[in-house]
Amino acid sequence: MAALGCLGCHADEEEQIPEPASLRRFDAKEMASLLREYREGKRSGTVMNRIAAGLTNQDIEAIAGFLGKRP
Repeated sequence: MAALGCLGCHADEEEQIPEPASLRRFDAKEMASLLREYREGKRSGTVMNRIAAGLTNQDIEAIAGFLGKRP
C-alpha cells in the first residue's frame, strides 16, 4: 500500500527524525487537502511536490484514509 511508503520519512515517533513531522496530528480530511496542495503546486516542499504529482485523487483518498485513522 502506498501509504506505508510515507512512514519512511514521516516516522511514528517524532524523536526518530526531527523533520518531517509525524503525520498523526492530521485527520484524513486535512491530509487529503495537504496532498492535493502539494500535487497542485500550492504548497512547497522538498520532495512532497514530486511525490504528490504522481498521485491520483483515488490515491490521495486511500492514503489519507489509512494514515488519518491511525491513533
